[in-house]
Amino acid sequence: MCPFHDEFTEIRPLDKLVLISVANGVQVEAQGIGTIRVMLHNLKPIRIEDVLYVPQLDRRLLSITVLAGKGLEVTFSGSVFRIEDNEAVIVEVSKTGKLFILQCKRVEDANVVGHVERTRPVSFNIWHARLGHLQLGKLKSMEDCVDGLTLKQVEKSNDEDDICKGCAYVESSIKAFPRSHYGTLKAQSLLEMIHSDVMGPMHTSSQGGARYMVTFIDDYSRYVMVYFMKQKSIS
Repeated sequence: MCPFHDEFTEIRPLDKLVLISVANGVQVEAQGIGTIRVMLHNLKPIRIEDVLYVPQLDRRLLSITVLAGKGLEVTFSGSVFRIEDNEAVIVEVSKTGKLFILQCKRVEDANVVGHVERTRPVSFNIWHARLGHLQLGKLKSMEDCVDGLTLKQVEKSNDEDDICKGCAYVESSIKAFPRSHYGTLKAQSLLEMIHSDVMGPMHTSSQGGARYMVTFIDDYSRYVMVYFMKQKSIS
């Protein structure tokens, strides 16, 4: 039973008068019947049908008798009760005070629930990227380990043979630069490429008052020149 009309995704009038006796002995009237969709605290979306709309209630109520009548199994173990369907646990609820309170959130849009409830087929490349560029073999081994990954629905087609550009880039290697008696070379002749950098200011000045220095390194010969500067702008 639910007192909130806007939580029903569909609602229709009752064929006959339905009165419900609440805890204080007062009878309240159901004014409709329909379907609501909610997200459980374990992030499972559920669709509950034949829910009575009873605006005089102050909270939702879930009947264990009705659940059992629909073929679900409800078991109590200490301060926890479980709702199961074909031995698969739908949700576990812990006792709060003298009540078992099923925590759930309203799903605003029925289309969102439909999106969550159904795992849409996606390409292997998308799963590959979502799971950190995981190999197909390991992706298949995860089928029984996680929820929401149904490999039977993955559109494999030719995707398995596609080369992932990211993986190809990471696994590729760069051809080494040639070497000479000077070491590894990039430039092919003297003064073809010069590397330069400025360092400073130093905490301690030189005898000439310099606190900066600039370096020049010839890429081909690795010859180094160092000049001291009193000001960085001199460079």
